[in-house]
Amino acid sequence: MSLDRYSKDDVPQVGGLVNSGALCYMNSMLQVLFSCSALNRFVLKNKAEYVELAKTGNGLGLAYIELLEQFKTQKDDFKITVNNGSKILKELIEARKRGKFKDNLLHHRQEDCHEGLTFFIEMLELSAEGRETNINDIFSIRYKQKIQCKQCKSVKDGPKESPNFMFHLFEENPLLQNSLTSKAAIEGYIKRHFNIPEDYKCDTCKVQNNVVNGVVSKNVFQVYSLARLSEIIILVFNKYENKKVKFFPLELDFPSKEGMLHYEVIGQIEHSGTMNGGHYVAKCRRPRPSGFADFVKTSRKSPLQVQIQAAEEQVQTLIRRKDMWDAKVQGEKTKLADNTSTNRAVSERTIRTF
Repeated sequence: MSLDRYSKDDVPQVGGLVNSGALCYMNSMLQVLFSCSALNRFVLKNKAEYVELAKTGNGLGLAYIELLEQFKTQKDDFKITVNNGSKILKELIEARKRGKFKDNLLHHRQEDCHEGLTFFIEMLELSAEGRETNINDIFSIRYKQKIQCKQCKSVKDGPKESPNFMFHLFEENPLLQNSLTSKAAIEGYIKRHFNIPEDYKCDTCKVQNNVVNGVVSKNVFQVYSLARLSEIIILVFNKYENKKVKFFPLELDFPSKEGMLHYEVIGQIEHSGTMNGGHYVAKCRRPRPSGFADFVKTSRKSPLQVQIQAAEEQVQTLIRRKDMWDAKVQGEKTKLADNTSTNRAVSERTIRTF
């Protein structure tokens, strides 16, 4: 989701990406990122620095810019073109080899989309020297943690939370998960939520969370309060153990010192299948080019409707041809009748002469 500062001028036209293997996770991720105008503005503004970064071995940012520019240079007439993200895949593989995760990204193996997105954002970070904003500022969120005891009512500061890029809207508690069914509920959860860790002990009264028959006693809580929102926020829903329909908000609103922050959906990635295999698809917000309405009108017709329309067009063509033929035949008849009248008149004059 993105703030209402979204600008369609910084978002490319609709286009496809080649899927040469199990690359649906990467292609879906790229399609959504292309719809993030704030990200596109940042990378294009700092293109020179990404060119220099590529010389050090990290060419991911430059590869993203080049593919983005291919999308942006398409003609205005609506025509879906297909581009290739293989250079970005190559840079992701090389980055993974250099990083702490030595396992490779393979074209025939399913990868996790939200983990890939986290890695992608980290690789786009530029040097902080002399910089007011960086790529992390566009995505980074932060919470403040408090430790609260239900027994003695004590409250103390918890460990400082490191920045994160995503809101994970799935908890082990099914009651909590089942409560995230409205815009207000999700906004409330993002602003403030709690966790009950197993075997957690209060430093003041020494009461402890114990696990009995798989249930944790609710004595000591970790309370998380939202401290920072980013330009772009990413919501992640549980997609591992089971698949079911879940409420997905189209917009979110949060109060701030500068006023209300309004976010709208600009991209959505869905996964079908299991942890062992499946498919990712992306739905994205893009500008509507000329000819889009006619394309949608045609694409939404069922195969039977298309066949009926084709048959009707063929009938109309035959009718036009028949009308043209009838007109030609009538013209020949008229011409023949005129010639016959002329010949008869000439014959009558000839008889009178003799």
